[in-house]
Amino acid sequence: MSSSPSTSQEQKVEFNKEQLDRLDEVGGELELHSTKYSSTEYVIRIDLFKILRKLSAQLKIYGVEFEKMLLVGGGASHVANVKYGYSDIDVVISLRQVARSGEEEDRLFYTISLAVDALLDDLVWNHTSLGHGGPSSNQIFDPDFFKKGVLAKKFRFHRNMRNPTASTDSWSLFALHNKQGRDVELKFVLRMARDYEYATDSLKIDVVPRVQGTSEKVMMESGFGDVRRVLYCLENRLIVIVDPENVLGEGLLKYIRLLLKKFRLENWTSQKARALAKIMVNEFFEAWNQRPETNPVKSYLDAHYSPTDFRFRIQFLQLLERCCLAVYSNGTNSAKLSTVIRQLEEQFKREELEFNGKLTQHVSSL
Repeated sequence: MSSSPSTSQEQKVEFNKEQLDRLDEVGGELELHSTKYSSTEYVIRIDLFKILRKLSAQLKIYGVEFEKMLLVGGGASHVANVKYGYSDIDVVISLRQVARSGEEEDRLFYTISLAVDALLDDLVWNHTSLGHGGPSSNQIFDPDFFKKGVLAKKFRFHRNMRNPTASTDSWSLFALHNKQGRDVELKFVLRMARDYEYATDSLKIDVVPRVQGTSEKVMMESGFGDVRRVLYCLENRLIVIVDPENVLGEGLLKYIRLLLKKFRLENWTSQKARALAKIMVNEFFEAWNQRPETNPVKSYLDAHYSPTDFRFRIQFLQLLERCCLAVYSNGTNSAKLSTVIRQLEEQFKREELEFNGKLTQHVSSL
């Protein structure tokens, strides 16, 4: 595929063989773990496409209609360009229903939660096997207890972050846990003003043909509009932002991660880049202050980096702190962030020492 920018916009692009092979690799076997048990004891092993097939069946049973199942985020970008690595696997289920009131929306998303719960029951009862270490002698396998630990995150969004009284975006998220940070995130979307912040996040791959095993062609599209322009950005590691004012919440953390991957802003002056940083930092702290009991930095690191990626985690923290302090060198927000970063740095350094110690013991015992 050409790495030069296109002269005319292309809304959809067909896959080549290498990309189809990578799609099947992403959709292949994965492992899910429970936070309630050691990952060496019990593990769920199953293909991603099989999970989505089972989910599709459960949604049908519960009367939930959907239009597409879209692989998005880093997984879609990796399929498009092998240079782009990915951590968690993001799948958007675009809902077909029309909810005429807030009560109808609540019922719809409650029904979806029942379908996901039924999916988890299926995975736990039919696809759980012994891990590499075998069962612990002092912990009996409890399917319900195990299932609670597989669901790493459950979230329902039904308000505009800027105006809580406005009902614009409406979606829910379920994250299935993987100990290496490769969670499977299932996002059920009824309405979403725009489901990406950067051009590199905008790729969408409808995997329904692969899930259903049909001969229908798999196409790649982009909310950015021009698919080949997005492919050019991936190939040349360019950060393109459509609307900086809408880089909300975790958008700053995504930006830091792109910088660590050696991406760069395209044709931005230093003054414009500083203005962008100020917007993103403001939005990040605004979202954090709305949910002060959370730790978005740790949650993001857990979702996007393996627990043993100590060096990358610490580099991420250092770059995040530099970016935020360049905007706010003092104040409550910067003090809160610095405290969290110091705590996480100490935690990661401690975990690295423990990991290296165990590794040394293991090597010595061979």
